[in-house]
Amino acid sequence: MATDFYSQFGFTSNPFENNTAEREPNIAAYAVRPPYLDRVLATSSQKGIFVLAGSRGSGKSATRLTVSQILWNDSPKPLVVTLSNFNVFRPYSATGAPLELFANQLTFLAIEQILSWLSSLEEDDREKIISALKGPERDLVRRLVGTFYLNRPDHSRNVSATDCFATLDISIIQKSQLWADKRWDQLVGVVSTLAARFGEKYFEVDLGNPSSYQELFKRQHAQGFGDPLYTFSKIVELARVFGFSGVLVHVDKVDETEWTANNIQDAARLIYPMLANIQLHEIDGLTWAFFLWDKVSEGLTNANGFPIRWDKIPNGEVNWSEKYLRELIEKRLYFFSNGAHSSLQCICEEEFHIDEFLPKIFQLAEYSPRSLITLLDVAISQHIQANQGQHSLVQEGSMHLGMDEYAKRSLANSGHTVVAAQIAKLQALVFNSKDVGSRFGIGPQAARARIDGWLGLGLVEYFESKVGPDGGRPVDHFTVSDPRLKRYIERGL
Repeated sequence: MATDFYSQFGFTSNPFENNTAEREPNIAAYAVRPPYLDRVLATSSQKGIFVLAGSRGSGKSATRLTVSQILWNDSPKPLVVTLSNFNVFRPYSATGAPLELFANQLTFLAIEQILSWLSSLEEDDREKIISALKGPERDLVRRLVGTFYLNRPDHSRNVSATDCFATLDISIIQKSQLWADKRWDQLVGVVSTLAARFGEKYFEVDLGNPSSYQELFKRQHAQGFGDPLYTFSKIVELARVFGFSGVLVHVDKVDETEWTANNIQDAARLIYPMLANIQLHEIDGLTWAFFLWDKVSEGLTNANGFPIRWDKIPNGEVNWSEKYLRELIEKRLYFFSNGAHSSLQCICEEEFHIDEFLPKIFQLAEYSPRSLITLLDVAISQHIQANQGQHSLVQEGSMHLGMDEYAKRSLANSGHTVVAAQIAKLQALVFNSKDVGSRFGIGPQAARARIDGWLGLGLVEYFESKVGPDGGRPVDHFTVSDPRLKRYIERGL
C-alpha cells in the first residue's frame, strides 16, 4: 500500500524504506558525505588516535565503512582491523578487561584479517607473497599465528572468519572468484589451510573463560609476549611483513552489546583501558579510531572513575546541521522519483508548509540521519494506513500523529517503554530526588538510585544544583534530555 501511495505521486518506491547502508545497493547515488570523513581519513595513516562521537544513527559506522573501503583500495595502505564484537570481554564487564586481553584479541583479529585478505587474492598472487617471506619474517608469522590464532577453537575461528569476510567484502573491490561468488564455506577452508601453513597449534583455550585466559597469558609470557605494548608493536611488524604500511584499529559498536546497550557506565568501562593508556597511542605504525555513542564519550570522565587525558586525544563530534539533513531528504526524493521531486511538499497539502515544519522533525530525530529516515517512514506510513485507498496528501495533524507513533515505537524498540512510563508519572521535565521519592513513595537513597538508572540509559541528564527557598545544601536537579521522551510526556502518550 505504501508503494501505491508513493507511485501515485511519481515515485518508483518508498524513499524512506531502508535506513542502513548495507540494505541500500544504490546508496552512493543519493548519499550525503558524512561529516568528519576527511578528518578520520587524514589521521588514519599516522600513529596516534582519533575519537569520533555522535548520537545513535548519526553515521559513525557509515564513516568507518567508507574510510575502510577507501584505505583498502589505496596504496600504500594500513591493515584495517575492526573491533566491533566484544563477546570475549563479557566476563570482565563488572571489573574491566585487562589490556593484555585486548592485545590478544586484536592480534587474533589482525592475523584473521591478513589470512582473509590473502584468501581474497588469486592463488598465483597469494603464492608470490608467501614465497617472498624471508627466514626471520616466516619465524615471526609462525610465532604469532601459533600463539594468538591457532589457539582458538576451530568453531570460534570459523565463525569469526565468516564475519570478517562479510566486512572485507564491502571494502575490497578486486577479489578472486571465490569471493565474487561469496562462497564463505570454501573460503573458511582456505583460511584454515593458510593458518596451518604459517603456524603450529601449541594449545587451545577459550579466552572468554578468565581462568583459561590466565593460563594462556602465562604461556604467552614465557614466549616473550608478557607486555601488551610489545604485543601491539608485533602486530604492526606482522602487517608490514605482508606489505601494509601499518595497522589501523577501528573500534565501533561499543554500546551494542548485551550488557552495554542500556548502561553507559559499562560501555565506558569496556573501552577505558585502550583510551587511558597513552603509550598505546605512541606505537609507531599503530593508529586507533574510535566511533562512540556521544553519551559513552561523555561518560568517560574523572567523576565517573574513568580519567581520560582528552587534552592528548584528538576528538570530534558528528553534528548533522539542518542544511545536511535537508540535502539528505532532497537527494532521496530526487533519486526515487527519477528527478521529478526534491521536496516533501509534493506529498503534503498546500496549507501544510512542510519545509517550515522540518526543524521539529529534525529535533525529534535527534539530528540523526538514520532516525530521520525511520521517523519519516513511520509518520507517512501511519498517514497512509489512516487513509487507506484514498492516497490523500499529508496534513500537519497527521504528521503530528505520525511523530507520536515514532516516539512511542522508538522508545519501545530501545526497551525503554516501562522506564518512559515511570518518568512520565513525574509530570515534569525538570525534577530532583525529592520529587521522585514523593511520587513513588521511596526513600532518598532509592530515589537517587532510580535517577542514576535513568541517567545510565541516557534518557535524563544533570541540569543544575540550587539551594531551596529555605536554604541548606544545594539540591541536584535533572532534566529529561531524550526528545522522544519529552514528546511522550508533553503530549500525554
